Amino acid sequence: TFSSGGGNCVLSNDRMEKKISHFNTLYDDRLAKLIPQELKDLQAREGKEEKLTRPEIIRKKQLLKVVFSDPALRTIISDRDAWAKDALNKIAHGIVSSLVKGKVELIIVGLNQKWKQNSEMGSSQNRRFHNTAHTKCLQVLRHQCTKANIVLITTEELFTSKSSFANDQPLETHQSQKPNNTHNVKTLTESNPPKATKL
Repeated sequence: TFSSGGGNCVLSNDRMEKKISHFNTLYDDRLAKLIPQELKDLQAREGKEEKLTRPEIIRKKQLLKVVFSDPALRTIISDRDAWAKDALNKIAHGIVSSLVKGKVELIIVGLNQKWKQNSEMGSSQNRRFHNTAHTKCLQVLRHQCTKANIVLITTEELFTSKSSFANDQPLETHQSQKPNNTHNVKTLTESNPPKATKL
């Protein structure tokens, strides 16, 4: 969702999620056929926090190398990555085109450091959550903005929904926590800010 103060635009992730999920299903099916029982046994022992011997670790690496050298599996991975890259480029291009049309010169993007790494929603939901590469999307968007002479800055996601930079409200960011779990809050201000929008 992004807004320029004069209205909101929502980009649905449904199509991308379904397509990536399709690739993941092909990947899982192929991987299940490739993994030998010996590798499954070693991985199961690791899952129980059992320490493998050095020869077993070496053997596991050898088996994994064989599995991920499979041409069909590599094709699935390549096709998935290529599709996702193309989709992210199209999304970023669409956003930047809207910003250029609205004569926006600055955008604010919500970004929480390591927010996906710290997610604990179960394996299925975690995988779904990681389907869209937020960092990669931000990199592509930043590149498109640079070409269009639009400035992109990031701040904690919390404050992109609690303040309106387009209306000159101060943009805040959390600093390190105090021992009593309260936050120091820093206010970001700019003199003569350009027309802005937030994502």
